[in-house]
Amino acid sequence: MASYFLDTSALAKLYVREAGTEKMLKLVARLDRPSLVILSLSRVELRAAVQRRVRSRELSPEAASAVIAAFSDHLSSIYVVQHINEAMLERAVDLIGRHELRAYDSIQLAACMTLPVQDSEGRATFTCADDRLVAAAEAEGWPVMNPAA
Repeated sequence: MASYFLDTSALAKLYVREAGTEKMLKLVARLDRPSLVILSLSRVELRAAVQRRVRSRELSPEAASAVIAAFSDHLSSIYVVQHINEAMLERAVDLIGRHELRAYDSIQLAACMTLPVQDSEGRATFTCADDRLVAAAEAEGWPVMNPAA
């Protein structure tokens, strides 16, 4: 079974319509049910992204509440949640030394790279819509999918 690690930029596309939403919905609807892994920190990042859209009036407060409720329902049923650990933080520090990454972005990539179990075909696909982060993952030799590309 294929595994996909969803950075928050890709995860958000499952809950808020934007470029790349269709590609993410097709991924989730696949018959072979890919394993979808997210970092526990994504709960905070997704909430911040939704609130940013409320403040900019792209989403109503009611729509934002519905998004957060849907995501909360899916946390235990759709996603494998990876928790932050020391090995991941060490890898994130190393990544910042090699690439121009923000702190949370380096932690997201490090989380994918330190998954205890990758898929049967090798590594989990790092799924992200941030070009800089995708470039860093590719430079590290990681398989990537950019739903916005």
